Amino acid sequence: MCNTHLQKILLSLKTKTYNIKFLDQILTQIITTGFTYSTPTWNCLIRAYSRSPPTPTKAVLVYNYFIKTCSTRPDNYTYPCLLKACSRLFTDSNGKQVHTHVIKTGLDSDIFVQNALVHLYGTVGNSTDACFLFDRMPNRDVASWNSLMGIYNANNSFNEVMVLFKKLMCGCVKADRISLVIVLSASAQAQMEGLEYGRLVHGHVIKVGFGCFLECKEIDEASKMFDEFVHEGDVVSYTILINAYVEMGMIDLARDVFDEIVDKDRVLWNLMVHAYVKAQCPNEALDLFEKMDSEGVIPDENTMVSVLLACASLSDLQCARLVHRFINRNSNVRQDVFLKTALITMYSKCGSVEEALVTFYKMEYKDVLLGLHD
Repeated sequence: MCNTHLQKILLSLKTKTYNIKFLDQILTQIITTGFTYSTPTWNCLIRAYSRSPPTPTKAVLVYNYFIKTCSTRPDNYTYPCLLKACSRLFTDSNGKQVHTHVIKTGLDSDIFVQNALVHLYGTVGNSTDACFLFDRMPNRDVASWNSLMGIYNANNSFNEVMVLFKKLMCGCVKADRISLVIVLSASAQAQMEGLEYGRLVHGHVIKVGFGCFLECKEIDEASKMFDEFVHEGDVVSYTILINAYVEMGMIDLARDVFDEIVDKDRVLWNLMVHAYVKAQCPNEALDLFEKMDSEGVIPDENTMVSVLLACASLSDLQCARLVHRFINRNSNVRQDVFLKTALITMYSKCGSVEEALVTFYKMEYKDVLLGLHD
C-alpha cells in the first residue's frame, strides 16, 4: 500500500467508523513503512480508535507511539480525541498522564482541550478536579458549561445544575439544546423527588428553552424539546409554548398547539383570542370566541376586551352592539375601567361617537383614562 493511498484512507477516518481489525492493519502498515506522517493524520487514527468499540486503549497506544517516534508534535485536536478514549476507560490514571502531557506541550489553555479534560474528570467520577479546571478557565463556551452541568446531573446534584444554568443564562454564552436537555432532566428529576423548586424551574426552563430556539427560528428543535419534556395535560407548558409562538408572530403554529389541547381552560381561550387580535386577525378572533361560547366556556372581562378590540378593528357597528348586549347579559364579566375603555374605543372606531360618549359619561372613574377628562 503506497503512502499516498494510506494517507487518503487515514483522512477518510474523520467521517467513518471502521472495525478494529481494519484499523490494526493500517497501524501495522504505518509502523512497517517508517514513513513520517503529519499530526492531522495521526489525529485521524487516534480519533478512529477512540470511537471504535471495544478497545479505546488502542488510541492511547497509538498516541504513545506517535510522540515517541515522530518529529511532529500533538496539537489541540489530538488531545480531545485521546481524552475521549481515556474517559471510556472509566479511570483517570491514563487521563492524568495525558493531562501532564497537555501541560508540557503548552496546550492547557486551549478551550477545546480544557473542555475535554473537564469531561474526562467528570466521566470517571472526579468531579472535584472537573470543577477546579472549570473554575480556572479564562474563557468558557457552551460546551464547557454543558460538561460541568452534565457531571452534576449524573451525580444527582440538582441544585448545582440549577446554579450553573442560572450563571450561564446571566452571561454572554447562549444555552443550546444540550444545555436545556441537561437542566430539564435535572428539574424533572427534582420534581419527581418532591422538591417544590423542581416544578417551578421546570416551567421556567421550558419557557427559556422555547425562547432560545424560536428566536433562532429553530422550529423543529423547539417542537422536539416540547415533545420530549412536556407531558399531556401540562396546561402551563402548553400556555408557555403558545405564548412563545405568539411573541414570534407564528400564529398558525400557536393555533396548532391550541387545537391539540383536549381540556382547555379559560386562560388558554383568552390567550388564543388575544393572540388573533394582536396578529390583526379580528375575524379569526371572533370565530374563536363564538366557538368558546358554544363549548360552554364562560368568558370574563379579559375575554371581552379582546373581542371588543376585534370588533373595533373590523369597524362593524352591528357586531359591536351585539357584543355589548352580550356583556350586559353576562354577570361573569366585570365591567371595569379596561373593559369600558375598550367599549369607547370600539364605538369610536365603528363610527358611533354618540354611543362612545354615552359609555364614557356612565363611567364612574373617568380620570384614569388617558386624554379623557370631564
